[in-house]
Amino acid sequence: SYRTYRILARRLSALGFDVIRVDYDGTGNSSGHAEDAGRMAAWLLSLRYAMTEARRCAGSETVFLVGLRGGSILALQAAVEDGHVAGLALWHPYSSGRAYVRELKAMARLTAQNESEGSQEEAGIRVDGYVFTRDAVETLSLWTLDEAVRECPAPEVLLIGRNDRTADAATETHLKA
Repeated sequence: SYRTYRILARRLSALGFDVIRVDYDGTGNSSGHAEDAGRMAAWLLSLRYAMTEARRCAGSETVFLVGLRGGSILALQAAVEDGHVAGLALWHPYSSGRAYVRELKAMARLTAQNESEGSQEEAGIRVDGYVFTRDAVETLSLWTLDEAVRECPAPEVLLIGRNDRTADAATETHLKA
């Protein structure tokens, strides 16, 4: 998704938006390590720092978050915690953290990056160059839309499906409610 986000950031910037792309703690060019404890909390903290910096740089309190797939779960969580996010674009979001973990496990098995199911459960999940520790997998598995959207996460929410599949109807209904 790195290239996708880079293109999106450039296009939004060309339209006059101030844009910050985030490498979550322990990923990409950020500090930290994928194997560090508390990955989900660190990733949410990365978003909080980015939102603070975006507000400071733009001289505006208005912040919109864009989350792709698993990033949608984090964007929802960050919006709820912040309480002042103006809008969310959730790009083909998972219906729950458990659904995300299921897909990560399936991808890991398909790419044969884990030697056995047992080692996958003990060490976490390694897929496409990313490491999801056992702690991260357990935390992600507990996240649900119900938990993330107890309150309205943002006044404007754009739910984007894939070009070959519409957005999850249950997710859309839940967010509208």
